[in-house]
Amino acid sequence: MADAALLGREAETFARALAGCAAGERVRAAYARFLAHDDAPVTRADRLLLAAARVHPLCARATDAYAARFRKGGALRRRMVLLLALLECAPETYAAVDAPRRGGAALGLARLVWEGTAEALLAVAATLVLGPLHVCALILPEPRA
Repeated sequence: MADAALLGREAETFARALAGCAAGERVRAAYARFLAHDDAPVTRADRLLLAAARVHPLCARATDAYAARFRKGGALRRRMVLLLALLECAPETYAAVDAPRRGGAALGLARLVWEGTAEALLAVAATLVLGPLHVCALILPEPRA
């Protein structure tokens, strides 16, 4: 299991990617506590995607877009869903997740088109970068301990 400092930084990066806000101390502690009980296997491909996602919130968004299509049951998706649930339930961050955006229908439609296009481009870029690395991680044998 990863150490508490690494999980705290991971929670912070993922929170900024998912909700654009900082993960509070309570969220980081709950994140580490839940992951301590996660006994699902973490493969080399999972470790690759987690390492890429920890770099920066934009990298986390891109890696999550990739994982949503090619590694749905992997460790990154499980951690992103966990953190989003924690952010949604925490008093200090729920508004960043649940608050409705201002504007009318035209602005909502423009946002939908803009964010959908940006997400699609991010997924294509992530696939071009992470796809070959993911394939290598899958076909190369695990190193012996």
